Amino acid sequence: MESIALTKSARIVVDKLMGVKEGELVTIFTDVEANQNIAKAVLGAAYEVGAEAILVTMTPREYAGQSIKGKFPPTLVACLKNSTAVFACTSKGVLGPMTELRQEMLRAGSRLMHMYRLSEEIALRTIPIDYEQLRSRVSKAVSLFPQAEKVRVTSREGTDVTLSLKNRTVAMSSDGYCRPGELDMIPSGFVDISPVEGTANGTVVLDGTESGLGIGLIREPIICEVKSGRITDIRGGFEARRLKKKMESADENATNYAELGVGFNPRALPSTGNMLENERCAGNIMVGIGRNSHMGGKIESNFHFDGIITNATLTVDGQPILKDGAFQI
Repeated sequence: MESIALTKSARIVVDKLMGVKEGELVTIFTDVEANQNIAKAVLGAAYEVGAEAILVTMTPREYAGQSIKGKFPPTLVACLKNSTAVFACTSKGVLGPMTELRQEMLRAGSRLMHMYRLSEEIALRTIPIDYEQLRSRVSKAVSLFPQAEKVRVTSREGTDVTLSLKNRTVAMSSDGYCRPGELDMIPSGFVDISPVEGTANGTVVLDGTESGLGIGLIREPIICEVKSGRITDIRGGFEARRLKKKMESADENATNYAELGVGFNPRALPSTGNMLENERCAGNIMVGIGRNSHMGGKIESNFHFDGIITNATLTVDGQPILKDGAFQI
């Protein structure tokens, strides 16, 4: 029964979101540590629409910080350069190792669906959603954020922070639909932007999942005080102490309030410890600290940390977007 459901989910990704056509050249690539059933389901869905599809399995590649460990095999590179639709069903994120190749592919009109670290359970739950509604909400956020002079985020746990997004470019928007020259992700539903440097002020309470400490689910909330775009104090338990220690051992820009991400997927769960899913959960807000140069900002750093605020309230220039995690748009 589960295999039938996985097949249906793969068809949604291949047919509806990627729009794969008969005769189209398609590459699905995976690695030996990834879930092979997902890659095979995507291959089967591509076969059903009549595409010329190939599945390539490699040893894992890893992107850690700004260092790349292991380039892609020449055989895979050749397949990717000659495909117009690509599915990355890998155990780790591969956007780093394939940065130049990805840019070349997208410029040529190819499209890439990034499906890394995806379990069957997450796929079955987060893929079958209302993508028209998702696209509408993501589009609204994309139009509002770059014009926003005052964004306020609050939560019942004590978050109350304001910042400006005025004239910033959205770094990533995911509505599921992947058009020629575009990249999207599964699970879908995320908008990511870097606040104007120096504008964030207030208190941030991270109570969901973290990425950067190797812990995952935050057991005791991390309380961060923010002044003029910098983290000035960190309080809490073990996770807070570990974050503080890591920031102190990094460079001077590690305290930068770097990122605002908003989740939109209605079937993603808020606090499983899987950042891939939790940052896309409808009603969750992601806060990034440290480097923002990779997403259009001005700050370079050897440090970047992401943490989640669950059940957030979000207003943009006074317009309510989220209230206690529920959409108002």
